[in-house]
Amino acid sequence: MGRNKNLTMEIRGAVIALYNQHKNQRYIAEKLNISKTAVQQTIKKFRNSNNIMDKSKSGRPRITTQALDQQIILLSKRNRKRTAPEIASEIEKTTLKKISVTTVKRWLMEANLGGLIAIRKPFLRRNSKAKRLA
Repeated sequence: MGRNKNLTMEIRGAVIALYNQHKNQRYIAEKLNISKTAVQQTIKKFRNSNNIMDKSKSGRPRITTQALDQQIILLSKRNRKRTAPEIASEIEKTTLKKISVTTVKRWLMEANLGGLIAIRKPFLRRNSKAKRLA
């Protein structure tokens, strides 16, 4: 198997079942068509924790709550010409929580409220129309 691919729970269970039947690691790897290292790591994890489940991943904690995310979207919908830095500073004033402009942009893009405002174009004059038609 390739790098960083986790084994399924069925394969892990099969590895442990064969290991409990006193089969060697090379036999288990060939039988299940996985690498010897994957077998070795699965057995090692089982010996240490008596469990084949993955540990829970912590990840980075969120700075915003769902209510704050909705407030960001609402502020943008109320005034579509408001920029992300303006929204971030207003959120900081009201909630006393510092959030980055990138966070605001991410939530606006997720809500399909990207910061694109149509440019006002000048009207065509008579001579411009004539040149286009000629």
